[in-house]
Amino acid sequence: MSASQPPDTPGPHPRFSWKEVEQQVAAGLILAAVAGVGYIAWTVPRQLDQIYHQQVALTQQAKGMEQLAAKHGEAIQGLDRRVTRLEAQR
Repeated sequence: MSASQPPDTPGPHPRFSWKEVEQQVAAGLILAAVAGVGYIAWTVPRQLDQIYHQQVALTQQAKGMEQLAAKHGEAIQGLDRRVTRLEAQR
């Protein structure tokens, strides 16, 4: 600053240091990285838990559908045998 400028006048600051800026940027990047890792550590296990529970539900549903299909298959075979017997009686 020149002697004619008041101390609160905008302009180059004598204590400005690029090193301080670099340190602040590095601190911000480190904070962002830590936050990102924290976010991943928080969300990934929960997402995997949801996927697991959905898979269990789908497996149970598939077993029920297989049982139902087997039941209907047996009923169809019974009807088929009955039709065959009725056709043979003609």
